[in-house]
Amino acid sequence: MQLDSAEYKMISVTLKTPGQIQVLLSDEGQEGWHVQAVGSSFLFLGRTPGAKLETQIVSITLRSPKAILGIIEDQNRGGWRLGSLGSNYLFFNRDLGEAGPLDFEYKMENIILKTPGGILEMANGYGENGWEIKGIGASLMVMQRRTDKSMPRRHLLENITLKTPAALQDLVAKKASAGWSLSGVSRLFMAFSQPRSLSERAAE
Repeated sequence: MQLDSAEYKMISVTLKTPGQIQVLLSDEGQEGWHVQAVGSSFLFLGRTPGAKLETQIVSITLRSPKAILGIIEDQNRGGWRLGSLGSNYLFFNRDLGEAGPLDFEYKMENIILKTPGGILEMANGYGENGWEIKGIGASLMVMQRRTDKSMPRRHLLENITLKTPAALQDLVAKKASAGWSLSGVSRLFMAFSQPRSLSERAAE
């Protein structure tokens, strides 16, 4: 099931334990809400109307990038789709009717020394081959694409420094109305992606 959505909401997870967050997301999943992006103290959820979803949270504390990628790939084989990457946890979503492997593949890049401009250049380079940002941590960025279709994608980074929660929600809603999917959140920016149109590619 395709989980990307044009409908989003933001929930605070300040002072909540992983177990409490798990319960909260399980309740939200009954209404089709799934983790789309992870911030420092909040989660952005996207909604797939009619779906019933479950969420799994996996700690990545002290894990190497290679080990983190291995976790993502193992979960993918069990029907769990990566929702997003946080500083200490991975969030996965799964439709209650799914159990088999999903047709996604993943890459991970170190971004610790990159500027937002450098990250955008890297993401759009990957986007030419169908990859999109799927999560941004303190030093890592996860890219995702479907193995059965690789439509080129483009990315956009929006500065969120000093923005209030309400302003963040307004930004996500505005971008969604223009066809952009929320791809990830860092301390400094939000990442969005969308398919590149045939007219754009023809004009180049």
